[in-house]
Amino acid sequence: MADVYGLAHLVLGASSAAGGTEGFLGKRAHQWSGRVTVPRPGGFFRKTAIHYTRPLLDHPMPNSSGPSSRGPLERRGWTFQERVLARRFVSLTGFSEEDLYHEWRFAVAAPYSHRNLTFAKDKLVALSAVTRTFHERLGDLFLAGLWGEQLPRNLSWYSLHPGEVVRADADADSAIPSWTWASIKGGVSWSMATRGFRFDTTCRVIEAESNPVSDINPFGSVKGGHLVLEGWFRPATVLSHAKGSKFWKEHLHGGFYNLKEWPASSFYADVFLGTAKVEVDGDAIATAVGSLETEEDNVPDEMDFPVWCFVLGTHRSGQTSNASVVVLGVSESHPGKFERVGFVELELGYRSAEDFFADWDVKVVTIL
Repeated sequence: MADVYGLAHLVLGASSAAGGTEGFLGKRAHQWSGRVTVPRPGGFFRKTAIHYTRPLLDHPMPNSSGPSSRGPLERRGWTFQERVLARRFVSLTGFSEEDLYHEWRFAVAAPYSHRNLTFAKDKLVALSAVTRTFHERLGDLFLAGLWGEQLPRNLSWYSLHPGEVVRADADADSAIPSWTWASIKGGVSWSMATRGFRFDTTCRVIEAESNPVSDINPFGSVKGGHLVLEGWFRPATVLSHAKGSKFWKEHLHGGFYNLKEWPASSFYADVFLGTAKVEVDGDAIATAVGSLETEEDNVPDEMDFPVWCFVLGTHRSGQTSNASVVVLGVSESHPGKFERVGFVELELGYRSAEDFFADWDVKVVTIL
């Protein structure tokens, strides 16, 4: 067995077939192939047709329980070693719409976010050909790196290394909204709530808009955008902990911040935090803002950052529940509206969402 699969140049797996009597060539979605007509210089015919098939994305090798494992073959015990031993393995399977959203988050946006760009404004442009391919398949509203159909779930991204990233630079031609992963320089991932768990959305999307710079490429650079959401909302406080402090060593695992009200929950700052005073309705309000600071040794010890928490949705993990919550600060440029500064996976324990959030306000918020 080891020689058969280990020495083969290529192993093909009919992953979508439940048994040896079934085929794997299911009905193909027409969006993956097509025809274009182009001018033909010279000759009797002035135009010629070119047929094309859109290539699939290059996916990493999944394990037996990974998010890319699909189809009956992937669940059979005997086939595990076939995949592990093979030098090259092609899995012939299908993609549901849910799969495509998942692949966008974990096979496209997450790995792409680690790459460097000379100009921050190119972040969405350099991905726009892939985005267009997904749009042709999904037919969904594209929002500066996110998709509208699963917006609350897609907003559940977090920065992997907030000490290494800053906000993407804005210029006269582009400004990426704070609520998208494309707004920061650095790697991101998504909450466990997006990895196969049932995600129960608790907020209502009233408006969602991003403003493309170019009508020719609606999947490229954007100049602003906003979300209007209604849901559970309350003020909170982020505490900073200097690198090397006792709390930092014992609890933060390389991070610098936690939420004072829920210290056991995992909080991820999008970038280093600063503070500002913003006037709202005649009152001066202190708020957390994204900082230009990039030196982790300069993070102050035990400093308070006023923030506001907005609940996107909940999911269960065994007998307990968690909530995906975006953490906001008041916008300095648009007082009364908010900008994202972080994300927290809030631990609800055995309590229901209705019970846990009973004393939270239900509010309509605008996030820029």
